[in-house]
Amino acid sequence: MVQAVVAFGVGVYMARHLGPASSGVLAYAASFVGLFAGVAALGLDTIVVRELSQRGPRAEDPDAVVASAFVLRVLGSAAGVVLTALAVVAFEHDRGTIVLIAVSTFSLVLRPLSVIELYFQARLASKHVVLVQLVALGIASAIRLVAIALGAPLVVFALAVVVETAVAMLGFVLAFRSHIGRPFRFAAPRGLIAKLFSDAWPLALTSILIFAYLNADRVIVRSLLDERSVGLYGVSISITTTIQFLPMALGQSAFPTLIEARSDPVVYDKRLQGLMNVLLWGAIAFSATIALLAGFIVERLYGANWSAAATVLRIYVWGAPFTVMGMVASYWLVAENLQRFYPLRVLASLVCCVGLDFALIPRLGLTGAAVGALVAQLLSSTGVFLLSQRTRLMPLMQLRAVLFPVRWLAQRFASAEA
Repeated sequence: MVQAVVAFGVGVYMARHLGPASSGVLAYAASFVGLFAGVAALGLDTIVVRELSQRGPRAEDPDAVVASAFVLRVLGSAAGVVLTALAVVAFEHDRGTIVLIAVSTFSLVLRPLSVIELYFQARLASKHVVLVQLVALGIASAIRLVAIALGAPLVVFALAVVVETAVAMLGFVLAFRSHIGRPFRFAAPRGLIAKLFSDAWPLALTSILIFAYLNADRVIVRSLLDERSVGLYGVSISITTTIQFLPMALGQSAFPTLIEARSDPVVYDKRLQGLMNVLLWGAIAFSATIALLAGFIVERLYGANWSAAATVLRIYVWGAPFTVMGMVASYWLVAENLQRFYPLRVLASLVCCVGLDFALIPRLGLTGAAVGALVAQLLSSTGVFLLSQRTRLMPLMQLRAVLFPVRWLAQRFASAEA
């Protein structure tokens, strides 16, 4: 909560200082690098957490799992940097934008150490990494505030992201050494590396597609409209992302408990359905509130120059319920070892989003981009699960979650009559 509030508050202050156009340039550079960040991530997160959460004689050595994941992340980060450089050469950019993209790319180089965070997630000891992330956020926020006070160039704001990543990675290493209380055995067996990659390759492909999907719309908005439009669109994304921090955090914490409950189908189904119910209706409540107050929120926070973002926000924010349903569905796919459905799911969403962007943005402007994102999120969270008999259970669970208030009231009335 502190992380979300601080990041959002400083982001609002930055946006008011920079204005839509400069904010759009900065957001575009980050999104351009984000197109290839999925190659660096390799989709290892849930697979590594699953391996580290397992107990018993078949469980892998935790040190070996962390080391093997680190090796894979290093290779992925190197590939991501190369692809970013090739893309910069292929597309026309002004010199300032190229510099911003180059600075933002340094974050990919540091990311392999984030596998340590997965170790703490699996051990349900996230408080250690949360403290590190808060310190890193505090330092980066201080840099941004000083940069605003001094009227620093945009490159300083891009450097703040790199500094935040570097401090977080260093803190992860120190927290990890302190937590395990012994020397770390860095051994990455080829067999384990191959196993992790074999299990994760559908998620790796999905990760690449997800990052492309999350960042493609801003790149397309810039190509079809301008940098100012990217800044306005980014405000809608920022506000929506901020209200999603709580369900995302709860989902990450609940995933290891879902894996542990697999041996008891009754407990497993109850936990999964309960998680879906709580997260979905929490997201609906947040989305309704933001949609009703969009104009007031945007003008109060960002100022009159940003008022055009309110219309986009009213539409875009309704993607939050679809996002949390998709998140729970993702955990379910991994728990059921059905992660091979991931690429199809995200590819369909990416194609849908890009196609609708090119079709709607020239006619509707930023409203078209918001509509395209909303339809793509619905397809990703629900639509693609209807294509296979093995995954049709998930839309049924989502329907139960949608009808949860009705079912709850019906049970209460039945109890009262009894």
